[in-house]
Amino acid sequence: MEKHPKNLYVTEWVGAFLNVRSRTNYATAPRPFAVLSFRRTGESVFTETESRRTVTVRCGDVLYIPPRFAYQQKSAGPEELIALHFNTDRPLSDGIVTFKGGERMEKRFDELLRLYERGGCATGMLCTARLYEILYFLI
Repeated sequence: MEKHPKNLYVTEWVGAFLNVRSRTNYATAPRPFAVLSFRRTGESVFTETESRRTVTVRCGDVLYIPPRFAYQQKSAGPEELIALHFNTDRPLSDGIVTFKGGERMEKRFDELLRLYERGGCATGMLCTARLYEILYFLI
């Protein structure tokens, strides 16, 4: 990933809290958006379809999956995470990337999710600002 790329624009996004109890192994077709998630509980192994490279994501990790990217996910059991689906004017990387998020990043994701759930135009602007803040600390 390029450190602090200039003029990165978020063009649209949506957030969700996921509490997955039964999903254990599945393949995902390429989607038109990027995924950024904070894993609160659980562990998963992501395998990039083309390269077969694997990435393990554990509790406290942040995961980035670029748009139009095919992968398989195998979970060790139940998992809880906050996921953001979004688009930027260009991908942040060519493959799956994981970061150690920790408590500081969990607070940022929690705050963004609370703002998003509150709704409204001004809240949307605050949410987008929080997404930029998260991206800034990751790239």
